[in-house]
Amino acid sequence: MDSILIKNQIKIESFIKELTEDELVYLNKLVVERIKYLRQVETTNQMAIFNLGDRVEFQDNHNTMLQGRVIRINKKTLTILMDNKKQWNVHPGWSCAALTARLCNPGYLKLIS
Repeated sequence: MDSILIKNQIKIESFIKELTEDELVYLNKLVVERIKYLRQVETTNQMAIFNLGDRVEFQDNHNTMLQGRVIRINKKTLTILMDNKKQWNVHPGWSCAALTARLCNPGYLKLIS
């Protein structure tokens, strides 16, 4: 499997070396669009487990545990209304399944009820 990957990488590298500047600019645009698409698909899949009204808990970048309810599902983030009435926009990529949430890095988001 690795040898196939290496062969493909060599083919890609040699293909790229033959491209003109205009062709490289076009290829770059295609690559950037593909990466954006893949990230959007991943975000959409991560957000699918959350619903309006879900009670969630997450850890901020200071390792403080925060709790609140999902009040809005945005294109890339969930808006969480905290118990103290403050709002946070949290990316679902910081989420983990509830059973493994304690094993995640700071910033995880999990359902608690």
